[in-house]
Amino acid sequence: MREILSTLFRAYGQAVTLTRDGKAETFSAFVQPLRREEEQAPVAATPLGWVDRRRWRYIGPGQPAVREGDKLSCGGEHFAVQRAAPVAFGDEILYWHGVLRPWKEGAQ
Repeated sequence: MREILSTLFRAYGQAVTLTRDGKAETFSAFVQPLRREEEQAPVAATPLGWVDRRRWRYIGPGQPAVREGDKLSCGGEHFAVQRAAPVAFGDEILYWHGVLRPWKEGAQ
C-alpha cells in the first residue's frame, strides 16, 4: 500500500520542502487550501469552491514525518505545520495528514 501511495505522491504531488533544525529536505506531497462550506472572510473562490486562505491541508508520505512547528514551502508559499498526525495501516505509517497555516520569514 505504501508503494502505491509513494507512486501517487511522485506522479501527482507538488514539490514540498521541509525545513527542520536548519536542514531542508524536498519531496512530493499534496498541499491545498481548506474548503469552506460558506463564504467567510478571508476566502477566495476557486475551482474547489470557497477556500480559507488561512488554513491549508497537507497529505504527505510516511517519511519524512512532519511535526507541529515544522516549516514547509510549496509553490512559492511558506507554511508552518499547525497539526499533523500519521495515518497507519497496522503498524505501518502510510502517510501524514496535517493542517498548515501561512508563515512569513522571520515570524515565530
